[in-house]
Amino acid sequence: MSISPYFTHRDYQEAVSKILTHYGFITQLEYWILARGEFRRLDVYARCGRRDLCDDITVAVEISISSSLDKDIHVVYASNTKYGFVLALKPATVPSLQGENIYIVTSLEKLEDKIRELLKVLEDYPRITPRVISEVPRPTYRDLDEAFEAFKVPTELRGRARRLLLHAYTTCYDLYVDNEQWQPGMPSEKEYFVVGDEAAFNVLRQIGLVNLVRNSRSRSYRVNVVDEQIAKIEAEKHVEKNMENIKKLIGEYGWEVALLAWIRGQKLWSVDKPLIDDLLGSLSLPGHWLPSGLYVLPEEIRKLLVKVVVAVGAIVPILGDKYSRFWEEMEKLSLAFRCEDFLVLLPEARSIIIDLIASDISKFSENKELLEKLALLNLLYQYFPVESLEKIKYLYGYLQALDLKLENLENVAKRLQQLGVVSPFNKDRPPHLLVYDVKKYREIILDEIRNLYYSR
Repeated sequence: MSISPYFTHRDYQEAVSKILTHYGFITQLEYWILARGEFRRLDVYARCGRRDLCDDITVAVEISISSSLDKDIHVVYASNTKYGFVLALKPATVPSLQGENIYIVTSLEKLEDKIRELLKVLEDYPRITPRVISEVPRPTYRDLDEAFEAFKVPTELRGRARRLLLHAYTTCYDLYVDNEQWQPGMPSEKEYFVVGDEAAFNVLRQIGLVNLVRNSRSRSYRVNVVDEQIAKIEAEKHVEKNMENIKKLIGEYGWEVALLAWIRGQKLWSVDKPLIDDLLGSLSLPGHWLPSGLYVLPEEIRKLLVKVVVAVGAIVPILGDKYSRFWEEMEKLSLAFRCEDFLVLLPEARSIIIDLIASDISKFSENKELLEKLALLNLLYQYFPVESLEKIKYLYGYLQALDLKLENLENVAKRLQQLGVVSPFNKDRPPHLLVYDVKKYREIILDEIRNLYYSR
């Protein structure tokens, strides 16, 4: 197997993208498909952009480093592209794929060879793989272990240095903070307080992986990662080492909790009421919402996933305790790190979560009635009573993104009208609904959400 020790999964994705682009394809990374009722995420999807080179061909590529080879083959098969490739970069028994346009290759060079063969590329058309490989940043060392071995760093200090590197790579890490009582003339060693792991930092700094930068706002000196390639390599290794732990936590605390963590990548400020905007980001139109790390979502999947997110946002108050404990456990495993008031997921941990819960999301989305009722209850909670008519346009935006109408809101609001807490629904005139008793209105909605969720 030809695997470069300093290549991360992302490096391979980008390398494959560059190779396919060289042969006339338009590529998309982290491309979602809906196959057989399940969400699947392709590492690379490509469609032909130059007919003279690639005709009207589509291509799917999965990069198999730590995941199951059989699973990767299944994802490529489900993509229904003209050709599918699995770039297998770990020793594995290669199954027979007779009769399918799916190919297993063991290096970037062999991937390019196969593409040239399938496209019948002329020999005088230049190859691209050597240049692509040369463009990937080479770290100072292949990984931290190589550096530690070179200088015989004690085992206990290795673990501390690795945690510090992952922490600084994920979010901010303060090593020193100013002593606000210090004045000129006082001993220089009293000018600041040590709040981080100075010994671990010194090890990493001496081997050229980190340095210090001044942060004026926090009045501190923060660790800056100089060699991000090493940090990414270590992050992937750390996630792979903890894969079973992540699966266990998702099983224990629920896929809904993991979805909330994945969407934002950092712990939510509050989980005592339903959420929409905090989950869907800062864009004003939810129909254009795109979670960080996803470059493209096909229309069908985007709409369904937005609906799932709004529905799960409705049950946030129910998940509060589980949500907090999930984050605590992730932090214990060094899969999430603190900075000031934030708790942030290690990027590679965040990336893997969505793959682990994709089948749960798919199963949940099959219950269209539950999905829509939860989403509509969330909208009722968020947008009524209407504080300003200007806010109504956001409600319309969500309804459009969710493929719902005012009539759907009216149907869900009927029970609230029967209980005497709201007016009859008026579809033709904003604000559409008047709330008579706000406190009781919100309590009833939360009860409805709980009953729906627990009776599913």
